[in-house]
Amino acid sequence: VMVLDLVANTVIDSITVGRNPEQLIALNGKLYVPNSNDNTVSVIDVATNKVTATVTVGDGPRTVVADQSGNIWALGTGFTVYNSSPPYNIISSTPGSLTRFAAGGTSAQLTLPFANTSVSKLRISPDKTLLYYSYNGAEYQMSTTATALPNTPFLRRSFSGFAIDPRDNTIFAAVSTGYTTNGRFLRYPAAGGAAIDSFTVKVGPNGFVFY
Repeated sequence: VMVLDLVANTVIDSITVGRNPEQLIALNGKLYVPNSNDNTVSVIDVATNKVTATVTVGDGPRTVVADQSGNIWALGTGFTVYNSSPPYNIISSTPGSLTRFAAGGTSAQLTLPFANTSVSKLRISPDKTLLYYSYNGAEYQMSTTATALPNTPFLRRSFSGFAIDPRDNTIFAAVSTGYTTNGRFLRYPAAGGAAIDSFTVKVGPNGFVFY
């Protein structure tokens, strides 16, 4: 993890974490960094730029969010190992998982395994009470107080971009149809169900910013 001085545009420090850090979030003076090529989240004290804890989670953590109770959720995609020569068969795999731990803690409170590795894109609602993730070609919604994974999808399709409007929790979703054709933008009500509306956008839509 590199520490930047945005006034001088220089790197002023570097912090060694686990293998292939993917993302980070800040909460109460700490940074939480998922290390996607192992099974850990590094915790960094921003006052000292030092790693103060390493929390073991599921294999392949790529995204983390913080909920309304100050807990950290880490979504692991699992690992898949392929043969190095054609036809590149799968040698071994571990399933994805969703892990919760306290922001000040050093061990997992709850680990929820998936059946396979097709889980990705953990997000949280603006009020930090609902988790969203992509799994098996659908979007799922889960309360941060739940202790089991939901069985029924929230929306029965997958998206290249997904966000929640902080004003009214309307779902904004994007569908990319490739790198040479226009994509689609859709809006869904907060409770899910049929789309409110949709329209064509340019090539490769993959995210939203609310300002």
